[in-house]
Amino acid sequence: YGCSRDGTVFRVCPSASSHARVTPCGGGAVLCLAARGSAAAAGCEDGTVRIYGCAGGEAAGPLPAPSAVPTAGGSVLSLAWTEDGAVWAGCADGTLRRLAPRAAAAA
Repeated sequence: YGCSRDGTVFRVCPSASSHARVTPCGGGAVLCLAARGSAAAAGCEDGTVRIYGCAGGEAAGPLPAPSAVPTAGGSVLSLAWTEDGAVWAGCADGTLRRLAPRAAAAA
């Protein structure tokens, strides 16, 4: 999976040298992405972490609508998943925030 400052999240298809399932996140630029199992967390410019369920492999169309978890800490600059399904978000205000989105538990 990949992300872009144009505000999209997408699946990378190396064999076809292209992107598939390009999906606008709706939170400004996507500054970071962390994948775990069939889920991907996108850190957005608006301070929200969006969790995408990525099951479905090569299916056509955009990724399913994400769960959105606000951080209240400015733009999200880095993300990391924990073993228990929580997400750590490093924010532009210098804070590190632990999020426990419901969608992460299913990953």
